[in-house]
Amino acid sequence: MTTVRITRRRHQPRWAESAGGIPESAQLAAALGYASLGVGAVQVVAPRLVAWLTGVRPSQAHKSTMRAVGLRELAVGTGLLSANTTSPWLWARAAGDVLDLALLGPGLASSRVGRRRRVLAIAAVAGVTVLDVVAGRRISAAEGRSGNSSTRTHLRAWATIRCPPEEAYRYWRNFENFPNFMEHVESVQVIGDTLSHWRVKGPAGSRLEWDAEIIRDDPSSLISWQSLPGAAISHQGGVRFREAPGGAEVSLDIVYSQPAGLAGGLAARLLGEHPQQQVSDDLQRFKQLIEVGSVTYPGDTPAQPAG
Repeated sequence: MTTVRITRRRHQPRWAESAGGIPESAQLAAALGYASLGVGAVQVVAPRLVAWLTGVRPSQAHKSTMRAVGLRELAVGTGLLSANTTSPWLWARAAGDVLDLALLGPGLASSRVGRRRRVLAIAAVAGVTVLDVVAGRRISAAEGRSGNSSTRTHLRAWATIRCPPEEAYRYWRNFENFPNFMEHVESVQVIGDTLSHWRVKGPAGSRLEWDAEIIRDDPSSLISWQSLPGAAISHQGGVRFREAPGGAEVSLDIVYSQPAGLAGGLAARLLGEHPQQQVSDDLQRFKQLIEVGSVTYPGDTPAQPAG
């Protein structure tokens, strides 16, 4: 079975450094986004419980404030998980932390009820504030390195293939095999140990070309590559091969990016209306090649057997 996920980011993927193939900044933003959703949901659904935990004396005004804070957290969490650029949402989260400290602080001086819980709550919020500021600076820097004027689409798919991981790795490692299962790839010419030249079918019968280099190669485990600087559409990819019941689990990450405003949205049109389906189909064809030995495109002759 093949599974696919699509997310959109505007930062530089770090295939060679992230153990799971997912960019580290994306992992951090997603973790904080889910945390905001969780905290916000509790604040909206159970404001009295949150008030008690933070040492605030329950009242109708406090319940309304707590729900408002919860709605803010839900909005920030949604932004972190869905926005093209995550750093503004991280700074919004940090600003919300400062507001939370301001709301907790006066109560500390005006009431002795729940004093210990409130001190602990203030300490916890202060710690989260530091974390959010550090995360905001880190992700802002990552987005800055990737260029604020680029649009980035990150796709991921998984498949379980009935073969040893080393067999799947061996076929994938020869990039000239890519046209056999990647529908939009016209040809890949290997021009060195780590360099290759790509020709890809573009919109309206056009052709896009770029050079790419392998940036990490762990035999039978991981291959990652990226286009060289100067490509109109930046392209990065990473594929992992793991032992799995019945064969090998293959996980594929693909990222395309282009300067914002490029006429016609070349990357979007290159990927088609349903990019997640395209990546899933590519991986499904790879599975067929390995397991059956051939795959047929509509109107095409079968691809060469794996070997």
